[in-house]
Amino acid sequence: MRRRSRRRSRPRARASRAACRTCWNSNAKRLATGKARTIGIIFPSERNLLIEPLFGEFLGGLGSFVMEHEYEIAITPTTSVKELDAYAAMARSGRVDGLIVSSPVVKDPRVAFLAQSNLPFILHGRTQCSDTYPWMDIDNENAFFKSTRYLTDLGHRKIALVNEKPGLTFASHRLEGYSRALTDAGLKVLDDLVVTGQLTHDTGYTATCELLALSEPPTAIVVSSVIMALGVMQALRENKIAIGQEISLIAHDDGLPHLRTDSMDPPLTITRSSIRDAGFRIGELLVDLMNGKDRSEVSELWPVDLIIRQSTGPMLKR
Repeated sequence: MRRRSRRRSRPRARASRAACRTCWNSNAKRLATGKARTIGIIFPSERNLLIEPLFGEFLGGLGSFVMEHEYEIAITPTTSVKELDAYAAMARSGRVDGLIVSSPVVKDPRVAFLAQSNLPFILHGRTQCSDTYPWMDIDNENAFFKSTRYLTDLGHRKIALVNEKPGLTFASHRLEGYSRALTDAGLKVLDDLVVTGQLTHDTGYTATCELLALSEPPTAIVVSSVIMALGVMQALRENKIAIGQEISLIAHDDGLPHLRTDSMDPPLTITRSSIRDAGFRIGELLVDLMNGKDRSEVSELWPVDLIIRQSTGPMLKR
């Protein structure tokens, strides 16, 4: 019996020794190079980013990059009130070689703090900051300008916007693009036609119910995400309003693989930019910074395509 026990223990001992060697080799490499080969992400736990489809898809793109280039990702939760402290602790710890900052507000204190540090970082989005900082973003303003202008060219005069809650930079840029297109068409931006909330199905549904209850409901709606658009479409169908005929609908598509906008009924007119591709590119840019590239040389603004399908059409005379 004792002999069998020793034989069974040998594979476990070999596995343990192999794990120790792997750990030792990893630590030795870090000591030799002075680099952790780790990218850090800090997020407030209240936002539950890990269950958000958009953040998951972004991480998928970043994950593809780090696997291809033998890096690791360190995700650290914190609370909103302690978020800056978490960034300071991460900068001091040496556990990461660089940080990714996402979902910036219009004046983001995280960027102002990191711009004064020596830790490489990149912002996914943009913010107002007096210091030079590295960033990558999509052209949200022009995307929503093109969407709204397309609708005004079709004759629509009551165009609603269902957007993310105020304060986030991308939501601000989308509102600016929407407003500019209306102004160019000689139309006013009406507060009743702008509804904000989180990028969820429920927000799209409740926003559309509010808009349809107006004395003069919109003839077209521009929506900040396909997830929201699903709620919009449900509300329109429940009210027996034909999408693309009685009302036009355009949504921003981040390229979520389980939401095929070309297969929806009707196929959805969209502005499109892949958030997975953005995750991969953010990884590339951050590694460039970690390898010594100057912050002032890292800024990318991706154009956004408008893809016209059957969910939009000329305004019907009422």
